[in-house]
Amino acid sequence: MSPERRLLRRDMPAQARDLVERMKNSPEINLEKDWKLITLFIGINDLCHYCENPEAHLAGEYVQHIQQALDILYEELPRAFINMVVVMELTSLYQGQGGKCSIPLAAGNNCTCLTSSWENFLEIQELKKVNWNFQSDISRLSSWHQYLQRKDFTVVVQPFFQNTFVPLNERGDADHTFFSEDCFHFSERGHAEMAIALWNNMLEPVGSKTTSYDFTYSRTKLKCPSPESPYLYTLKNSRLLPDQAAAGPGALPWAVPVAAGGGLAVGISFMMAWRAIRGG
Repeated sequence: MSPERRLLRRDMPAQARDLVERMKNSPEINLEKDWKLITLFIGINDLCHYCENPEAHLAGEYVQHIQQALDILYEELPRAFINMVVVMELTSLYQGQGGKCSIPLAAGNNCTCLTSSWENFLEIQELKKVNWNFQSDISRLSSWHQYLQRKDFTVVVQPFFQNTFVPLNERGDADHTFFSEDCFHFSERGHAEMAIALWNNMLEPVGSKTTSYDFTYSRTKLKCPSPESPYLYTLKNSRLLPDQAAAGPGALPWAVPVAAGGGLAVGISFMMAWRAIRGG
């Protein structure tokens, strides 16, 4: 796939198949024993081109393609923890920059709906509504029945982008240091901050996850697993399933242990996977 082509939700199934094949063919991955940590982050490009063909970018279509990708991962991968990152609020990105970018042409090519609709209040409100529908529909994925049937597979929605807005500098203007020159993609600093937000979300129980991010440049906000909860949170070990309510305290039914001293290896992209734990 050409690196210049913008990824859309319809690309997800093909990307999932490609990822599975790469894992199967990698001499560094034991498909049966290694835990796989996979992060899906998609939707911004769909929103950016929503105005060109609204019927092709409905929330239902968005979730359907993501579900197809998840089904492939479910069928093909044992021991997999899937992060589904909620798409951010797009219009704040452009609004926070006063409707301008340092390279307007590049930004326009990346997000035509924002540049063409900025002066039209109704179109911007419609884009916000579609954005919210994307967030709302994807937030239900953690509780989908078909992904709760295995003890070694889980899908967890990570919502730190849900109420995150463009960071401001000391003058109250949009802080462009978090973005690349096109005012659309994250810079190295932006990726580092989002990696921390994702990691922290993974260490928060489902139902109590942080839905915003403050962009304060400090490593002290990096969370660590506790002796009482040395794992990544899922719907099951957050004890939110109906059949767990009456069970009371006890052994957590599904957990990915976090290896002490293993360091932090996490980042945000469309889809990524790496060896998380070497099975015994």
